Amino acid sequence: SGDYQRALCALMTPRPYYWAKRIHDAVEGVGTNDSLLIRMFAWADKPLLQAVGARYQVKYKKSLDHAIRSDTSGDYKRLLIRLLP
Repeated sequence: SGDYQRALCALMTPRPYYWAKRIHDAVEGVGTNDSLLIRMFAWADKPLLQAVGARYQVKYKKSLDHAIRSDTSGDYKRLLIRLLP
């Protein structure tokens, strides 16, 4: 249970699927989980973000670009958008 369960589930889930869910968790609902969103983008490379974007589109019926644009603003938004493939 707890952190151990989350770690095992993360290890068993293909990276793009897991990352798409975590980014969705960061931008959906009230407010943005900025620390999670920053961590996800800091650790990702372009090929992974491309795969995550494709999975995000399929699972959530909107683009990763749209999710970032609608939930962030200013220089922070511009930086995240520039990091997308």
